[in-house]
Amino acid sequence: MGDETGFVKEAEREITMEPITRWNPPSIFEDDSVFPPVLDAFMHSLRIAAIIGFLGVALGAFGAHGLEKMQIAPDQLVLHIKWWETASRYHLIHAAVLVALALQSPTRVWAWRLFIGGIAIFSGTLYIMGITGVKWLGAITPIGGLLLLCGWLALAFGKTKTE
Repeated sequence: MGDETGFVKEAEREITMEPITRWNPPSIFEDDSVFPPVLDAFMHSLRIAAIIGFLGVALGAFGAHGLEKMQIAPDQLVLHIKWWETASRYHLIHAAVLVALALQSPTRVWAWRLFIGGIAIFSGTLYIMGITGVKWLGAITPIGGLLLLCGWLALAFGKTKTE
């Protein structure tokens, strides 16, 4: 029983509970020496960018909801929140740039490295200042800002990994 379209045959399979075998197309990555390392590097970069973005959102949420509950003098709280907001703003902006770079092929490696270093130093020192109030870290913060600026220049003028 059945017609050319196979609809009746599908219905019969469901009724008789015969297993339907699905066609699996051949993998385009059959040559393990070429494609998987590229794919692995892409996924690795994307995961790092996603984790950095996750941390930016989590730290931003902590600043919005938890920072004011810490033992910070009321006259200093506004300054600490301002440091935290600046840190999380730059952190999230550059995390989004890292995602864009991870999706780009070939990767601009130096821009990637400079942005990660800039996020760590610029936002990291501001986060620490926001929690501890240790103001001498403000002398290190501009180094992170310089790394972020250099990351933008590397993005604009730098060579890609294959150039």
